[in-house]
Amino acid sequence: MTARSARWNALWQRLGATPSDDALTALERQYSAPGRHYHTLGHLDAVLASFDELRHLAPNPDLAELALWLHDVVWEPMAADNEEQSIAWARDHLPALRALGALNSLILETRHRAAPSVDPDAAVVRDADLSILAADEGGYDAYEQAIRAEYAMLPTAQFRAGRARILADFASRRPLFFTPVMQSREPRARANLARAMARLED
Repeated sequence: MTARSARWNALWQRLGATPSDDALTALERQYSAPGRHYHTLGHLDAVLASFDELRHLAPNPDLAELALWLHDVVWEPMAADNEEQSIAWARDHLPALRALGALNSLILETRHRAAPSVDPDAAVVRDADLSILAADEGGYDAYEQAIRAEYAMLPTAQFRAGRARILADFASRRPLFFTPVMQSREPRARANLARAMARLED
């Protein structure tokens, strides 16, 4: 049994539900689909590691964790409804989720639309998913390279314009993060964003 499968099984045991035998295999297949360079199993594992630092802040930690397992299970670079499609995938592959109605709203939080206030579970989910913004320079630069690879179908000028808008939106947010743990790392995230935006302008 891998560490990932052990974690998956332990989560469902705490939730008091049983997924189908092939649910994790199907989920891992989704995260391993061709064309993914950042939204991969590596991203999933990193987000769950970040979540472990924030878990104590979530009133419903198991539900928040499950949302992070599922948030990018469907991901198409040019689609605007990946989170909604991930919810639909989860309903198809995890019938036990019918008893977990609050899960949908947590998955939708990973759209990262601006929000002046969020509930504690949502704050943890959002910050875990965006923890890459506060990585060290090497880790952050690798993230930007992987995002560019996922959008390789776009001409350079089009990609740069779109990416600049996204990064500027994050840079304009006060706060950028919602939990004390991640707010302490906000200066590093802002430095990463500023460096990335400067490169896009070159």
